[in-house]
Parts: sequence; C-alpha cells; structure tokens
Amino acid sequence: MMTVISYARAKYSSSLPPLKLVWAGHEPREFVNFFPEWIVNDFVAKSNEEWLESDDLLSAYEELSRSEYSWEELQARPLPPGVDPAKIETYLSDSVFMEKFKMSKEEFSACPRWKQVEMKKVSGLF
Repeated sequence: MMTVISYARAKYSSSLPPLKLVWAGHEPREFVNFFPEWIVNDFVAKSNEEWLESDDLLSAYEELSRSEYSWEELQARPLPPGVDPAKIETYLSDSVFMEKFKMSKEEFSACPRWKQVEMKKVSGLF
C-alpha cells in the first residue's frame, strides 16, 4: 500500500486520483479486463466477503498504520486489524501506559518476559 501511495504522490503531486483497493474475488471489470486469462475463484471471493468494507486505499492504509489505540479498543476482541497480540501494550499512549502499569514503557521492557505477561494479566490487557 505504501508503495502505491508513494508512487501516486510522486506522479500526481498536486491532487491524488482515487486510489482503490482490489479485493480478491471482487475485482472490478476494469481491473479484470487487463488480464485476458483471469479466473475468478469463488472460494476466495466468499472468504473475502467478511473483510470487504471499503475500497478506499488511503483510509485502509491509515487504519492499518495506526500506532496507538485506546485501552478499550485493545481490550475488545477481536483486536483491531494490524495489532500484534504479543506486543499489545506497545499500542498504548505513554500516559495511558503509565496510568495502567505504573511505570514507563522503557521500565516495562526492562522487566523479564514472565513479569511482563503477569503485569498484562493483572492489568486486564492479556
């Protein structure tokens, strides 16, 4: 996504044209016409239906590139797209992290892994 966005910004510096995501199994006719041997895979189309929300590449990229989430968002299941469950605490802002763990992210990182897991359990983030 970042490559496409960078290319579009370099080519169309004044105003970006609409950048669209192409979901496997839900390809627009204009896209399929570029490939004469295109084969539609019904299984892929069916499995992508649950993820198909928007075809706006910029908004999808911004959502997947988020580096901070609220406490409530990180406690919800399933986790937001792109969040690594093994490092869930890293997505908290410094102030929320300090409030919940009573230490800085650097102090937390210096603790042994078993202690980090225990602190996440106690705080309700595990």
